[in-house]
Amino acid sequence: MLSQSKLRLLTMDNLHTLAAFRQAAYDCFTRAQDAFFELADAIMTTEAAPSFAYLSLAPVFRRAWPSLYEAVEDVCIDDEALLRLSLAHRQGTPLIIDHTAWPRLSARTLSERTFEHHPTKIQGQKPITVGLGYSRLAFAPDELPPTRWALPVLHQRIRPTETPVEKAAEQLRRVCALLPERPVVLLDSEYGCASFVEATSAIEADKIMRLRANRCLYEAPAPYSGRGRPPVHGRKFKLNDEATWPTPDQVLELEDSDLGRIRLMQWRRWSLRKAPSQPMTLLRIERLAARDTRRDPKVVFLAYIAEQAQPLAQGWSLYLRRYVIEPWYRFSKQRLYWTLPRFARPEQADRWSVLMPLVTWQLCP
Repeated sequence: MLSQSKLRLLTMDNLHTLAAFRQAAYDCFTRAQDAFFELADAIMTTEAAPSFAYLSLAPVFRRAWPSLYEAVEDVCIDDEALLRLSLAHRQGTPLIIDHTAWPRLSARTLSERTFEHHPTKIQGQKPITVGLGYSRLAFAPDELPPTRWALPVLHQRIRPTETPVEKAAEQLRRVCALLPERPVVLLDSEYGCASFVEATSAIEADKIMRLRANRCLYEAPAPYSGRGRPPVHGRKFKLNDEATWPTPDQVLELEDSDLGRIRLMQWRRWSLRKAPSQPMTLLRIERLAARDTRRDPKVVFLAYIAEQAQPLAQGWSLYLRRYVIEPWYRFSKQRLYWTLPRFARPEQADRWSVLMPLVTWQLCP
């Protein structure tokens, strides 16, 4: 056990690190710094805010309630400096990229609203809303199973002229250019498509993507026979049709303390139809004790694109770290009040959204 003196020293070191981080973050705002930074402190110190104006009652916010809106309107943010600050204090890899919605159904005059995927509890209702879509790139914790939050680095709006895939590729390109090592990126099935694979082919990053069960992969074509057009694809692998499966390159069964008995199958060098030059390793994960529901699926397919393949017994579990982004979504919306304000312009929402990663990094244990 640590002595009281060592615990005190550890606490002081943490306080010095936090103070240095806060000062560096303050310097990333080049106008309206005080009001904007006090707004961040008000988020952290207000236990329950029924409205955006309520944050002005926090003792750390030394202004009247109109200054909340003025701070979001007037602040100038050095995005590149803020990104470099987060990367300098990063706490582990891999990276996670995901996409979520800020519903604004009643904001008819809000420009640049788009249709967004949004789960609903009403049976029979389509999971669609109208609002603003945001793409988030975050660091996952080092622990497995994870015990910390995801640490967001970029939290940016997807404009109507962009797709989530294009925005994710742009964010990944920006971050990887500043990282000293080649990271691993964990992605949901939204990004398990040929357009994302092609858009990120030149980025120095390994990718583990979940694939939808109706995807089809293709083997490399046989050698050219000398007649006709050279083939682009070989035989077809349909994920939901076992009759099309070739013999796996590797099969493994193991016991996991949390997930129970697991059967793993692996096939090497298969590609998506529109990305034949990007071979990937296909991994089928079957949880034998699962209920086979939406929240407890029995079978998951992963695609792995990397410079060096990981051993099958360890590589599959890396994807489990992606799920730490889901609790952070709830935390940002419920406790950090991300979707509480009703701004009139999307640019105000963008500046307000910058505070979500900043506050999370200060609260992270």
